[in-house]
Order: sequence, then C-alpha cells, then structure tokens
Amino acid sequence: MATMLGTGWAFLHSTLRAWATSVVPEARGTAVSCSVAALFIGSALGATLGRARPTTRGSGRSSGWRLPRPSR
Repeated sequence: MATMLGTGWAFLHSTLRAWATSVVPEARGTAVSCSVAALFIGSALGATLGRARPTTRGSGRSSGWRLPRPSR
C-alpha cells in the first residue's frame, strides 16, 4: 500500500511540476511556488493527521483524538 501511495505521489508531483512550468511566463514563478508549497503543506498535514487515532474510554464512543506516545 505504501509503495502505491509513494508511486502515485511521485507521478502527481511530476505532472503538477510540468503543468506549473508551462503556464504564462508572467505567472510561472507564482505557479511553481504555490504548487510546491501546496504539496509540502499537504504532505505535512497528511502525516500529522494520519498519526492521530481516536481514543475510547470503554463506552464505545470516540472521546477525542490522541497522538501515540513515542516508543523508547
């Protein structure tokens, strides 16, 4: 699964990078910087939110989100 996600991300990155460099020359710098910023921010948010998990206190209902403790 991780290999498929990584491969998809790599293809998406190269496709968006090619599109961003083919826009109007006056807007090329803005398009490239916005696309790169969106990819990095999205990757950071995805990793952060993917790490959280719902917690339960025996009632069967979710009582919130908690980050796992680091293993030693």
